[in-house]
Amino acid sequence: MNLFELAVQNSEALQAKYQDLTAQFEKYHLLPSLEAFVEQVKSHSRMSINMRQHDLNGLLLSERHKNIYEWAEARVKLPPNNREQILRERLKSYYEARMAFDHFFDDGENFRYGALNIGGLGATLYGEYCVILTRKFLDDCLYLAFIKEDSLKGYVLPGSSVDIARLTEEVADKEHAHILAALKHQGDIQTLPSEEWGGMVCRSDAYIEAITIQDIYISVVGCVRINKQEYRKHYDDLYKRYIGLTEPAQRLARNFRDVLKLLKNHKIKLEIIDED
Repeated sequence: MNLFELAVQNSEALQAKYQDLTAQFEKYHLLPSLEAFVEQVKSHSRMSINMRQHDLNGLLLSERHKNIYEWAEARVKLPPNNREQILRERLKSYYEARMAFDHFFDDGENFRYGALNIGGLGATLYGEYCVILTRKFLDDCLYLAFIKEDSLKGYVLPGSSVDIARLTEEVADKEHAHILAALKHQGDIQTLPSEEWGGMVCRSDAYIEAITIQDIYISVVGCVRINKQEYRKHYDDLYKRYIGLTEPAQRLARNFRDVLKLLKNHKIKLEIIDED
């Protein structure tokens, strides 16, 4: 089954639901807030990928994003030399669900996962660094689908079967991602100020997942974001010159130094966000 074709096929249904939603907002004189939200999603949409420090370092060194399967293939050259075991160790309790979801679809092992981002630090559960891809990447991307929830938590049923009925109704192509976002957040749009919409759309416990099979090279990284407190902690550890730091903390500090140097070399801006 082709996920990207499903996304295109759901376009008419999404448009019909959006018409109903606009009628509902208009009835209660709330249409301006819905229209403002939709416009913000349209104008600020990016695909973001949250990463741990060592993963970001790897991206900057290799200049190409590796998905979980490519990462495992590279590790096969080292002990334990077993791809399945390496994937199990990396994915832990999510292994069965990830295998079920990816192998249900055509080209599933080529999937690259991120999130719809309209501002902020993204899904920090997956890493303190939020890699923001350029708008040009999104505009030029031939294969890109957005789904309403996390693919593993929303669409893989007990027994590792895929809830295709639900997924078919909750997937969008890039031209209709703003509608999917409006439908998902219709209950909060008018209760939160516009400056908080970025955190509403993409945060650790709630986001719209983005899936592509396009290669992601360093040239399409627009910027990298990090929380101000996290940045300050890494910065302070680095300039302690490792005095009093444990070996793991020293390693993190060295990796942070390397990340700063590589970002500068690639002319990628590090945005320090003051966000709770």
